[in-house]
Amino acid sequence: THEIGNRVDFVYSRRTNSLGLSDREWQKNKPDSIFRIVALGDSFTEGDGAPADSSWPKLLEQQLLQEGKAVEVFNAGVCGSDPFQSLMLLKYRLLDYRPDLVIVTIAMQDLLEDIAIKGGMERFNPKLGRRLKLFELVYAYSHIARLIYNRVLGYSWVLIRESSPEFMKKMTKKHIPELFEEFARETPDADLVFVLYPHQLQTEQGYQKRLEEALYKNAKANNIKILDLRSCYQNYIDASGRPTNRFWWKNDGHHNSDGYVMMAHCIGQKLGL
Repeated sequence: THEIGNRVDFVYSRRTNSLGLSDREWQKNKPDSIFRIVALGDSFTEGDGAPADSSWPKLLEQQLLQEGKAVEVFNAGVCGSDPFQSLMLLKYRLLDYRPDLVIVTIAMQDLLEDIAIKGGMERFNPKLGRRLKLFELVYAYSHIARLIYNRVLGYSWVLIRESSPEFMKKMTKKHIPELFEEFARETPDADLVFVLYPHQLQTEQGYQKRLEEALYKNAKANNIKILDLRSCYQNYIDASGRPTNRFWWKNDGHHNSDGYVMMAHCIGQKLGL
């Protein structure tokens, strides 16, 4: 099958393997000499915004092979996914491939948009899954309602109040802790690393502080490393002599090919493989 991205900025094709993932067909048998990496994430891992051979997992694999390392990097990124969906993909599809290292990319948008809308582990239980709320239907069909909710009541475009105590408590006390606990539970035989990456605005201004603190606190509690790419992005962009916006598509917001080269470079540098 093919997935065709059709955006204002770009159109790139994707050929998927039998798992529906944007990569070559994988073999479950793994020689002991091979170090196998599974890369989990959303569109920034799948490589939306660049040719298929320019995703950061593919570029990282090329970099490590050129250095003489016996590695395989599997791109298990899925556009529109979030860390909880990545967890289920790993649990039910990818552990059979015996990864030595699992890399989970995470962005603040995963928390402020995807998980805020879909919830955490409860979404996979049909009895606990999210139910549509009446005011969401009103918001969907009324421009006046959107004006009131966004400008007057302070809701974001995904209908949450990011600064509200209720939202922050749910995120820091429930969703973030269970995310790290579940990943730690499912990966006893593989090294696990979370990679925190910034979008363009966050590269310049930083992250939401309370959520960032909660990520590090819960990672530490579960003996999971977090690698933050923001400082590496800043150094890479400064060294390039080009403005920050040259590494992202203007309208779409994903990395362009140069941005994925930067992402692969920074992940490789932080991993120290």
